[in-house]
Amino acid sequence: MSLQISAPEPNWSAYTNLGGSSGKAYQVDVTSLEAISANVETIVREFNGRLDIFIANSGIPWIQGPALDGELDHYRKVVSTDFDSAYYCARVAGTYWRRQKLEQTTIDGQKLEPAFREGSFVATASISGTIVNIPQLQAAYNAAKAGVIHLCRRHTPPVSSFKYSSFCRQIAGG
Repeated sequence: MSLQISAPEPNWSAYTNLGGSSGKAYQVDVTSLEAISANVETIVREFNGRLDIFIANSGIPWIQGPALDGELDHYRKVVSTDFDSAYYCARVAGTYWRRQKLEQTTIDGQKLEPAFREGSFVATASISGTIVNIPQLQAAYNAAKAGVIHLCRRHTPPVSSFKYSSFCRQIAGG
């Protein structure tokens, strides 16, 4: 038995001009540091050459029942998508923020106006990162989302190992 979920293509044009601001949707393989890095560079270049806020939002569920019966490849995919991706995004964003803070320039070397102080990082976690959901059998998912919560806690001042960010928050929905 296989599970297939399909959804209609979203109409992103509704989000491209919100109150004078602009936006655009991008698709990226969040399990690849290289893909995230290349995609963020494209985004920064397409907008104003600077990065001020980064929202890392990715996750897939554990769908293979008891952990002892699940495939290791599925475990790796869940952890890579749900946890590694948040780390990769924080790392990529941090490289931009470090350069912007130290050099006060855009990606193209132009002076930043207004001056850059710090970036803001937000990652989507889950209530499952703080509790054990019963009857769901999702140890890998719970552990990965707990990792996102702790990653953000560690990157939050005053104990931040991510010193170019003003704050790092996680959102843990239901």
